[in-house]
Amino acid sequence: MLSNNTEHIVELKNVYHTYEMGEVSVRALKNIELEITKGDYIAVVGHSGSGKSTLLRIIGALEIPTKGEVYMCGKAINEMNTKELINLRSNVVSFVYQDFQLLPQLSALENVMIPLMPMMKYDLAKKSAEKSLETVGLKLRMNHKPSELSGGEQQRISIARALTREPKILLADEPTGNLDTSTRDQLMEILDDLNKKGLSIIIATHDMQIVTHCNKYIKLKDGEIVREIQ
Repeated sequence: MLSNNTEHIVELKNVYHTYEMGEVSVRALKNIELEITKGDYIAVVGHSGSGKSTLLRIIGALEIPTKGEVYMCGKAINEMNTKELINLRSNVVSFVYQDFQLLPQLSALENVMIPLMPMMKYDLAKKSAEKSLETVGLKLRMNHKPSELSGGEQQRISIARALTREPKILLADEPTGNLDTSTRDQLMEILDDLNKKGLSIIIATHDMQIVTHCNKYIKLKDGEIVREIQ
């Protein structure tokens, strides 16, 4: 099944999501309606437990909603098998997390190369990873291991890794949560520049300062969108 509007990168229609925790059901999302198009720069805010991370995982097709429809590039992810879902997702979305998720034994360059190794020869993967690291200003630090880099530099590595497959959407879950104010501002300058080049970015955050960088603002409360400003 295809969405009627294939201009949207991702569409969520009447999405609900519930987690089963033993005998208890926890509703994480309720009646979510959302459209993401090229160039969107969206801040998703709300208290802990409001559903921000779940929403990002649904947008990125890491989870299938309990109820409702999700379309990625016009295709219904609810109807895909695992292989189809992985193939589509890998060409559309990339994630950046608060805790960086870098392998400590690998250099910055090697960490960025990881997503490319299953699909590309070593020399091509290396060249692509070098380009991504240069984009985030780490050309001279690519041979350093994570322990030799600051928190801001480690987060830039994770952004470079996310860029290697040239995604349509970058999903960032509290990407500045472990950074000081100055480092946060430097990181946001990088994300601002990527957005200006056409990359759609969705950021889940507690930091209201990040909202000022975005062109859309979504507030979640108890799994529902209670405010959406464009």
